[in-house]
Amino acid sequence: RIGEVAERTGVAPRLIRYYEQQGLLDARRAGNGYRSYTDGHVDRISRIAGLVQAGIPTRLVKVLLDAEDAAARGEPSCPADVAEQ
Repeated sequence: RIGEVAERTGVAPRLIRYYEQQGLLDARRAGNGYRSYTDGHVDRISRIAGLVQAGIPTRLVKVLLDAEDAAARGEPSCPADVAEQ
């Protein structure tokens, strides 16, 4: 649940919801509507928080995370628009 993830990461639940709204995080919903998180989500939230704390805007964090995800899938990970930024 979001409270447990918040405690594990040190990131406020409100901020975790914001990350989800910005497309940085995709949490599954249980039948009762509660968000369901994995250890992978915990790692991703920590990564996002670290990038944001380093001063990187969330729009660029999304680009970086999308590139990392593409690389993990074996796809080209640095599109031209990313290289330009």
